[in-house]
Amino acid sequence: MDAPPEGTVESESCNEVEDEKSGSDCQSMPAYMNSVLRRQYLQQMVKVLPPVVQNRITALKNLQLEHLKIEADFFEEVYKLERSYQLKYQPLFDKRKEIIEGTVDPDVEKPNWKEPEQNPEIDGEIEVFEEALKTYKNIPQNAKGIPGFWLTVFRNTAILSEMVQPHDEPAMRKLTDISIKYDSGHSYTLEFHFDKNEYFTNTVLTKQYVLKSTVDPEDPFAFEGPEIYKCSGCTINWEKKMNLTVKTIRKKQKHKERGAVRTIVKQVPTDSFFNFFNPPEVPADEEIDDDSQQILAPISKSDTFCAPELFQKLCSTSPVTLSMMRTMRMRRSLKARTMTTMMMRNHQQRARRRLATRNSPPMTALINRYGYYTDLM
Repeated sequence: MDAPPEGTVESESCNEVEDEKSGSDCQSMPAYMNSVLRRQYLQQMVKVLPPVVQNRITALKNLQLEHLKIEADFFEEVYKLERSYQLKYQPLFDKRKEIIEGTVDPDVEKPNWKEPEQNPEIDGEIEVFEEALKTYKNIPQNAKGIPGFWLTVFRNTAILSEMVQPHDEPAMRKLTDISIKYDSGHSYTLEFHFDKNEYFTNTVLTKQYVLKSTVDPEDPFAFEGPEIYKCSGCTINWEKKMNLTVKTIRKKQKHKERGAVRTIVKQVPTDSFFNFFNPPEVPADEEIDDDSQQILAPISKSDTFCAPELFQKLCSTSPVTLSMMRTMRMRRSLKARTMTTMMMRNHQQRARRRLATRNSPPMTALINRYGYYTDLM
């Protein structure tokens, strides 16, 4: 293709080819609007249609309402199925816990699966892992259970690994089990069991998630399946000077008149996995301005689709079907909350690039990579 003449500027439309007839750009297309703007756009579009066509659209939307009611019943049955299968899973979870802790030593077993053949091209690169493998090479032959099992799981999972800071690792080595308990109603609690340690006195740290799977009469077409609308953590009883969620900083301050210098010592919040048990309180959407939404979205991300779904999968207690449904809904919700601000602040091409980044990689693909018990070990 010939290059454009010097001094000209190539234009780019949503389909990478300029469409002079459409007279629209990416920002005016419904797909690039948030849910509120898109709904207003479509309402105006329907109003200009012939009355007979408007009536047909009304009939279709009434059918959609009936479909949503059935879909809500479907998710209700799926949730009941999850709870019923928990009883079948539990004996396996109990055995797993005993083996990891070392209270039970299994008989010598042969694997019931076939290991994939190693790629010879990779063998030459194994030496780069030598430093990382030192920790495991130093495990004594008479070690009890599987030392550092759950910390290893965290390290081998990209999203969970980001939650654990280096100063968290000694405490995380004391993590002996992660389990889930279905509560009354539509809620469940993640339980993190810890051995005795020097950081806190709790033996179990918990976080509860409350779900809702009903069609909102005020906004019925926004229903996309079960959603986590509330979560609560627990109080960690830290030992003195062992709180991993804060750090101590010292700052020298000089008196303006006397010139004397004093050192101010104070504690400030710091990144830590244990912040997971102290989630921020997020008010209803209608009470949050756009700027606050931008700030709260990344803070609460682990409480919307990352951590609960991954932990449930690691516990092997949440069927993939419902987990995938919830994850997809939450990803779309987070994307819609920030799309308007992005489009106001950025050129249309830059906005499309950001959107593509937010959609990759799919969370469900990450979840589906995990095996039943110890693929992460």
